Amino acid sequence: QFLVAAESLPSEGIIRIAMGLVYRRLGRWEEAISAFEQAAELDPKSQDPKSNLGDVLAAQKRFAEAERMYEQALTIAPDVVDTFRLNVWNLLYWKGATQEAREFLESCPKQDHFYVISTKAWCDYYDREYKDTLVQLEDRIFDSPSYESRRQLLLGCAYLQLNRREAARSALESVV
Repeated sequence: QFLVAAESLPSEGIIRIAMGLVYRRLGRWEEAISAFEQAAELDPKSQDPKSNLGDVLAAQKRFAEAERMYEQALTIAPDVVDTFRLNVWNLLYWKGATQEAREFLESCPKQDHFYVISTKAWCDYYDREYKDTLVQLEDRIFDSPSYESRRQLLLGCAYLQLNRREAARSALESVV
């Protein structure tokens, strides 16, 4: 059906993005890359195709290429927090570079966003700074149930590392 839509609306980048998302979900990487590249050509002022292309490249462990796509996406839309998050996780998977990830996060204009706070907390966790992980998250409540469950999961992991079993159990049970 997307192919029919793409043929009847050849200049609509959003259709190519939708096709790319479907191909990515199916693991059809080259088709996803092609769809996102087409979307980027059709709508060069949109960050979405670049960010999604970065996702596909990162999933294929093509980390340097993914980083370039995220950087291009941020050049187009420098306030999209999700692109910051995706680029940081790309850095972490690629290089394990928690300090570089933290420094990059500092350039995000929305420091109070859940993605920024939780990613900093994950960096602390990976560096085995479990108390710092708790400092990032303990006194915060997030409006979104999805964010709150992710916060509780990370808190539970940090509590376990600090041998605070009851706190860990309470946090982890709240996720289930």
